[in-house]
Amino acid sequence: MRLQNFPALCIAILATHAACVAAPAPAESPDALPDFRTTPAKTPAKDADKALPLGAPAPSAPPLPTLLPDEIPRTLRPGTGNAPARGKPASGSKPNVTAEEIDLRVRYRKARNMAEGNEKVRSAWEYSRYPKTDEEKRQALRRYYDLLFSQMVALDRGIAPLVEKTRKAETAALTQTKIAPTVPNE
Repeated sequence: MRLQNFPALCIAILATHAACVAAPAPAESPDALPDFRTTPAKTPAKDADKALPLGAPAPSAPPLPTLLPDEIPRTLRPGTGNAPARGKPASGSKPNVTAEEIDLRVRYRKARNMAEGNEKVRSAWEYSRYPKTDEEKRQALRRYYDLLFSQMVALDRGIAPLVEKTRKAETAALTQTKIAPTVPNE
C-alpha cells in the first residue's frame, strides 16, 4: 500500500521543487536585507584610493582590549614594603621550616592515613555522621578523635607532641562558646 503512493509523492516533490526554482525573485523592498552570500563586495569610491597595492602587507588588527591594567601601581605590587594581610606571612618571605619539621609532618600524615584506614576508626567516623542532636554529634566526634589520635600515637610515638597539639585543637573546636553549654541527657 505504501509503495503505491511513493511515485505520486516523488512527482509532487519534484513539481514543488521546479516551481520554487522557476519562480521569479520577489521585488526588493526597502526593508529587505541583501543576500551577502551572492552579492559581490562593493568598495566605495572614496576607499578605492586607499586600497593596498598588490604585494603590500596587510595591516595588523588592533590589539584586543583586556581587563588588566597596562601598569600596576607600585603600592599594589607584592614585596614593596606594604604591611602583609593579617594572618599571612609577608609575600616573598617564607616561614623558616626545617627538615625535621617537614619530616615530622610527613610522618604525621602517614600515621593519620594509616589510622583512618583502621576499621574501628572508620566505624567511629560513620557513627559520628548520624546523631540527632548537636550534643550527641559532639560526643561522637570526641570519641572519634580520641580513637584516631590514640591509633596515631600507637603507630608512631615520635609524633606524639604534634598529635597532642592537634587533639587539643580538634576537641576545642567541639566546645560551645557562643551559647550556654548543653547538658547531656543521661
